[in-house]
Amino acid sequence: MDEKILHWVVCPQCAERQWRTETEAVRCESCGSRYPVQNGVLNLLPGGPHFLTAAQRTNFWAPVAWGYEDLWRRRSLSLLSGQPLGLERELALLNEWLADAQGGVFLDLACSHGLYARALAGPRGLDREIIALDSSPRMLQAAARKVRQAQLAATVHLLCAEGESLPFAADSLDGIVCGGSLNEFKMAELVVAEAGRVLKPGAPYFSMHLLSSGAAWPRRLQGLARRGGIHFWDADGVQALFADRGLRLVRRARFGIVEFALFKKEGG
Repeated sequence: MDEKILHWVVCPQCAERQWRTETEAVRCESCGSRYPVQNGVLNLLPGGPHFLTAAQRTNFWAPVAWGYEDLWRRRSLSLLSGQPLGLERELALLNEWLADAQGGVFLDLACSHGLYARALAGPRGLDREIIALDSSPRMLQAAARKVRQAQLAATVHLLCAEGESLPFAADSLDGIVCGGSLNEFKMAELVVAEAGRVLKPGAPYFSMHLLSSGAAWPRRLQGLARRGGIHFWDADGVQALFADRGLRLVRRARFGIVEFALFKKEGG
C-alpha cells in the first residue's frame, strides 16, 4: 500500500484522518479502529460489506473475480449493445470526455479489476492519483495484479469500501468514474448522493450503465435480472437520479441499452 492514500481516506468509524501505519494494517489514532492491508489493498470493510444484492455477491466468487475482465468485460458491451463496442472504443470515450480533468484525485467506483482506474492513470503527463474502490476483496486482488503489470502502482491505490458509504471528506475528490455498476448497487440513490457529497463543485462523474429495454425479449431478461437486485432506468430516469442529488447532465451517448453519461456537480 502506498501511504499516499491515507491523505484522502477517512476512518469509517469516526470520519477522522489521523492514521498510523502498522505491520500489514493501519490504525486510526482518533478512535483506535484497525484496518488490514493485504497485497497492497487497504480494507476498510474487515467485517464485510453492508449493502449487497444477490448479483453483487457473485463478485465474491473466485471464478468470477478471476475471469471477470478478460472473459466477460472485454466482450460485454458489444453483446449488450448489439454493435461493435470494444474496450478500446469505450476507454477512448472515457478519456475524451474527461480530457478537461487534467489532475487531482479520482475515484474508480466499484472498480472490479480497475479497468477505468488504469485508463485514467495511463496517459502520461497528467498529475492524477486514482483510488480504485470495490467491496469485493477478490476483485481487488485481481485489480492489484493488473495494476502491477501495467506499472501503475505508484498512482493507482486500491481500497475495499462501499459506494453507499464513501470514506472521503466532503468536496474532496476531483472526479468519479463508474463502469457498469450503477445498475447493481443495492441503494443507487444513496451511492449517487454520496458521490455528490464527496465531489468538488464542478467535478465530473462519468457513468456507463444499462437502460431499460422496450423490446419484449430483452425486457423479459431484465425482469429476471431485477430479481437479483439489478435496477434499470430509462434515460430520463437516470438524469433525474443524478439531478436530484446535485449532479447535472453534461453529455450522453447511447448504444442500444448501453449508455455513457457525463455529469458535473453543481456549483463549479
